[in-house]
Amino acid sequence: MKLNKKTIIIISIFCLLAAGIIFTAILIHKSKTIKFAFYRVPEDQGKIIRTLVEENFKKEDKPYKFIEFNDEINLISQARKADILFTSMGLAADKAVESIPEKNKPEVLFNLSMLEGTSISVANFTMETKSSSKEKISQIPLFFDGYEMLISIPSLVETKTSLINSWNNIENFASKCKSAVSPISFAGGNSDTLLAVTGIIVESFDGKEKYNSIIEKIKSHSGSQQELFEKLISEDESFHDALKRIAGWKNKELLKKDFLKMNSKDFLDVVRQYKTGIIFMPLSEHRKLSNDIAKTLTSLPIFTNETNFYYPSMRPLNTRSAIIDSVSMISMSSKKNAKDSVNFLLKEEAQETLAFKTGLAPFLANCKIPDMQSDDLRFWIAATSTPSVSLGHAAFDNDSKKEEFAAEIRNWIEKN
Repeated sequence: MKLNKKTIIIISIFCLLAAGIIFTAILIHKSKTIKFAFYRVPEDQGKIIRTLVEENFKKEDKPYKFIEFNDEINLISQARKADILFTSMGLAADKAVESIPEKNKPEVLFNLSMLEGTSISVANFTMETKSSSKEKISQIPLFFDGYEMLISIPSLVETKTSLINSWNNIENFASKCKSAVSPISFAGGNSDTLLAVTGIIVESFDGKEKYNSIIEKIKSHSGSQQELFEKLISEDESFHDALKRIAGWKNKELLKKDFLKMNSKDFLDVVRQYKTGIIFMPLSEHRKLSNDIAKTLTSLPIFTNETNFYYPSMRPLNTRSAIIDSVSMISMSSKKNAKDSVNFLLKEEAQETLAFKTGLAPFLANCKIPDMQSDDLRFWIAATSTPSVSLGHAAFDNDSKKEEFAAEIRNWIEKN
């Protein structure tokens, strides 16, 4: 059966129109689809956030998809593919925000109203993030992880220790823990932990301002990491004193001999299997311990009936800062439905779910929390001026540079 020329033209026009309608529908759907991207978010925490999004969007019936960015590629080269980005607060997140064209930021960033219900300290911290102002917010932390100093209760009993409110007390207590395989312990082979402990000591002795100045010195350095380290160790007394203290623990055999090689898994195995005195670890790692092990440990605030901060200091509380890590969300597009879609993550129900399932401290000031450790972290964040991001995340967005710098620290500690 032959088709005449007129019929062929009509069919062709119909096909073109149909294709155009389909293509337009695809574009409209794509423009409405919210892209939630994750970059270097701890796997368990990312899963909890995704589950909350899935549950919320079943009710809202909005098109969305999840994107897992490549951890081995710089964030800034991937960030613009996201509508809402979830990542750890720090230099990489700051650079992602800076990549948003200045003229677009008023439409892209979150409204200040999203800070309702949080503490003044957390609100100030959020408003200090890159490109934030009194009207717009670039990053909003969903929950907080904090670096704890945990004390062995059996070791306290064994050494008859009733007072720890100074670094000298800490070291004296550790020196009495004769039966402990490691009187002081932390995962020195994990660069983020090693940098965090270094930063904690700087902050404890010299305050938030000095801690932040070291971060700025690292961020502004353009040479090699060896040159950076040599400059800091020779020119910055606070940095030098912090490493000298850690080296002193090693020389007094308060640290396990191979502590600079212990990754997080090895370290947790030591905590589970052997007797320790003092432990430095993030709350998220603490949550990986069994209840039986966790019950043998107490924090400095709890041990001192909440009269002492996480780490002792002679400095006024308003010059102190809780050292934290946090997964934050960042708006990367001007889609109104994208920004509106994440409001529920800052509401009481979602915040309580995040707190109970992660075991960490929530963004909101008054929602329910799982236990004393989570409550303590929230309280001390609110009690100090503002929290500060841990040194590894705050000063580095390049893993190779961070590892090189941490290697310089390890070499110095070994030799001194």
